[in-house]
Amino acid sequence: MNFVIRVLAAHLVVVAGWACAQSDWVALGRLQDSEFYYDPVNIRQTVSVLTKTPHLWRVWTIQSWDAPTAAGARSDRSQYEYDCSSNRFRVLQQQSFTGPMADGARLAKISSPSDWMVVSPNTAPANLRDIVCN
Repeated sequence: MNFVIRVLAAHLVVVAGWACAQSDWVALGRLQDSEFYYDPVNIRQTVSVLTKTPHLWRVWTIQSWDAPTAAGARSDRSQYEYDCSSNRFRVLQQQSFTGPMADGARLAKISSPSDWMVVSPNTAPANLRDIVCN
């Protein structure tokens, strides 16, 4: 009986952790034929290995299209990284899904970071930078 109680307790911990990890995505705005969202709860700051000082900010996003793309994707979930002091960003990882809001089957996954890009004014990355870097 003691074993059963421990197993049930472990399952409750896993379920509670999963529920806490769920995000309430916030709409950032429309981009042509899609809606762009970000996760305000999981914005994280990284620390420079060399200087041991806060350095970069990471944020998760979802871009959800009104209709499927040519590749069949209805949404992408991406992790952006911002270097606020240099006004630049890159995409660390990205996944495409068949359903809206990163739901459905995963079509593709990119795990290697993109090159650094300058944040252009009046763009979704600029709007997101204003939120993440302030």
